[in-house]
Amino acid sequence: MDEKESKGMEALTSNSSEPRKEKPAPKKEADPSKGVKKTFFTRGNLLTLGLSLFFTFLMIFTGVCVSVPGEGESSIVSVKNPLSLLRQSLGLPSLSAHLAGQMINVLVAVFITLFVFAIMVEYRRFALDGKKWYAKRNWLWYVPTLLICLACSFGFGLLIQAPYTAENLLNALSFVGESFLVALIVYLLLAVLVGSLLLLIVNFVRYGKPLSAVGDTLEDEPQDDDVASGFGDKDVTSSFSSVASGLAGSAEGQATLSAGDGSSIGVREIVFPALTTIDKHYDGYAIESIPSDQISLPEIIARFRCFLAKKEKLYYSEDVLRFFLAGLSSSHLEILEGLSGTGKSSLPRSFAKFVSGVAVFIPVQATWRDKTSLLGYFNDFSKTYRETDFLMNLYEASYNPDRLYLFVLDEMNISRVEYYFADFLSVLEYPEDEWKLRVMTLPADFVPPAKLDKGLISIPSSCYFIGTANQDDSTFSIADKVYDRAITIDFLDRSAPFVPEGDGEKIVLSASALKKLFADALNDPSFAFTSSDYKTFSAIADYIYDEFGVAFGNRILVQMEKMVPVFLACGGKKESILDFFLSRKVLSKLEGRFEDNVKPGLEHILEMIASSYGEGNFPLSESMLKRMIKRL
Repeated sequence: MDEKESKGMEALTSNSSEPRKEKPAPKKEADPSKGVKKTFFTRGNLLTLGLSLFFTFLMIFTGVCVSVPGEGESSIVSVKNPLSLLRQSLGLPSLSAHLAGQMINVLVAVFITLFVFAIMVEYRRFALDGKKWYAKRNWLWYVPTLLICLACSFGFGLLIQAPYTAENLLNALSFVGESFLVALIVYLLLAVLVGSLLLLIVNFVRYGKPLSAVGDTLEDEPQDDDVASGFGDKDVTSSFSSVASGLAGSAEGQATLSAGDGSSIGVREIVFPALTTIDKHYDGYAIESIPSDQISLPEIIARFRCFLAKKEKLYYSEDVLRFFLAGLSSSHLEILEGLSGTGKSSLPRSFAKFVSGVAVFIPVQATWRDKTSLLGYFNDFSKTYRETDFLMNLYEASYNPDRLYLFVLDEMNISRVEYYFADFLSVLEYPEDEWKLRVMTLPADFVPPAKLDKGLISIPSSCYFIGTANQDDSTFSIADKVYDRAITIDFLDRSAPFVPEGDGEKIVLSASALKKLFADALNDPSFAFTSSDYKTFSAIADYIYDEFGVAFGNRILVQMEKMVPVFLACGGKKESILDFFLSRKVLSKLEGRFEDNVKPGLEHILEMIASSYGEGNFPLSESMLKRMIKRL
C-alpha cells in the first residue's frame, strides 16, 4: 500500500470526522434535577395521600356522630350534632352501630387510605419504567388492589360482628354506607369552601395586576433586531430584577423569593412558563428507557415499507428507505432533496409514527437569520422568553432520552441553512456529551428550569434533524459545509404504487435499540467497508481530485465507515451505497463546471466506474455524469 492509501485508511479508521484540538473536559456541575430523582413520591402524590388521610379521619368521626346510642349506651358527642342532623335531612334511617359496627367503619376508612397508597406506588413504578399508567395491562394491578382492599376491610369487619344474623350484618353494612355518604358530602362541601376562600384571597392580593403574567404568546409580535440580536450574550440581569421586584410586591412573590440564598426561584415560572410546565409534568423524572420490540434491520425496512403502503398510501423503493435508515447511523442531520410532491416531508413523519417516536414539524421561514428562529429569545418588553415549538420539544426530549425525536425542518433552504442552523452544525461535530447550545446568559442568582443548566440546553442523542429541500427558484442553494455534514437523499420522482405483502403494523423502537442495531452491523465483519473496497473507490476519488480539485475529505470517509455496514445489514448492495456516496458527496460538486477539461474528465470517470464496478451498477453516478456531459 502506497503512502497516499495509508493516509486514507488512517483517516477512515479515525474516530473523529476531522482533526481538531482537544478541549479540556468541562467541570461537572450539580444537576438541579438530580436531587429530585432520589425521591420515589412527588409532592402531588403526598398531597393526594394527605387528602385521603383527611377523608379517613372524617369518615371515622362521622361514624361516631351519626350512630344512635343503644339501650344502656352513651355517646361521646351530642345526639343532635350537625352530622347527625345532616343524616336526618337526607332521609337516612337511624342506626345503632355498637362497637362492632364502629370497628367495620374504621376498617373501611383505613383501607381507603391504604388503597390510595397502593395505587400511588403502582402508578409511580409504571411512570419510572416509562409505561403509561392507563395501559390495559396495568389494570391487572389496579383492579386486584381494589378487590383485595374491599375484601380485607369488609371481611375483617364482618368477622367481628355478633351474632351472625342477616339483620345484624345488613345493619353494619348500612351504617358503613351512611358514614361514607355523609363524610363524602361534608368532604366536598369543605373542598368548595376552602377553594372559594383561596380563590378570594389570591385574587384580592393580586387585584389590579394582569390576570396571567405569562399569558402573552408573542405569536404576533415582530422579532426586531434589537430584541433578537445577541440573545446568548445579552445581559438581562436588570430585566430579571424588574420581574423579581414585580413579584416581591405580592404575597406570592414574597413566598417564592425568600429562599434564604437570594435566588429568584419564582421568576423562572414567568420567564420560562412552558419549560417550567414541562418540569412539573414530568415531576423531575426522566424516562430513561422504554420497552422496544425485538426486530432486525431488514425486518424494519420490509415492515416500514408495508406500513407506508397500507396505512399511509405512500410508496418508496427499498433502497430509499435503506438510505434513510442507514443515514441515521452516520449523521444526525439528513437532507431530503428533490421536486415538490415526491414524499420528502411524509417520510420522516411516517417513520416517527411507525416506530412510536415523535415527529416535530417546523416550517422554515424566509426571515430566519440565526438560532433565535429555532431556540427563541428573551423579550425585554414582556420580560419573558419567547419559547418556540422547537425549543419546547427539544427540552422535552431531555426527559425522554430513549424515545426517537425527528425534527423536520420543512423547506429548510427557503432561508440560508448555514445561518440559522450554524450552531447545530458545529455542535453536532463534537462528542455527544458536549452537544449543548446556549439559550441565554442567565443572572448568577437565577434558578433556571431543571434541564436548562446555566442557560445551556442539551441535544439528546435520540434527536435527529431531517431537512426537506425543494429545487426551484424560490430557494437558496445549500452550502457545501452543510452537505458535507449531512446525509443527502435525492427524491427524483414518486415511486409507482404496489400491492404490499406482509405485516404493516406499527412497532415500538427505542433510540437505544436502534443504536444497538447499528452497532451490531458495524461489528459484523461481513458488512465491513474493507481496505480493498477503499482502494477501488479511492482510485476514482483521487482522479476527481487531481482533475477537478474536488476533495473527498476525512469526514465523508468516516460517514462511509458507519453507513456502509448498516446499509448492507438492511439488505442493500455494496455497489448501491458506494454509488450513493460517489454521486452525492463528490460528483454533485461538479455541477455547474464548464471548463475545457470537464467533458473529457467526466467521460473518463464513466470509464473508471465501468471498469471497476461494471456498467450499470452505479446508476445514480452514471445518470448524473451523462446529464452533465449532455449539458456541455
